[in-house]
Amino acid sequence: MELTRLVRLPDARHDIFRDRPDLAFPAIEEFMRQVKGSGLAGPAGPMLAARS
Repeated sequence: MELTRLVRLPDARHDIFRDRPDLAFPAIEEFMRQVKGSGLAGPAGPMLAARS
């Protein structure tokens, strides 16, 4: 199970959430679902629950 991931997002600089939130949040949600599905994480956090 991977617990880190590098995702290259076009036109995104250091402040990814401000530059490309349309790409940043889906990438984070996918990663959190993968970790949660592996049994290595606790219950879904507020970000994952709110956007589901």
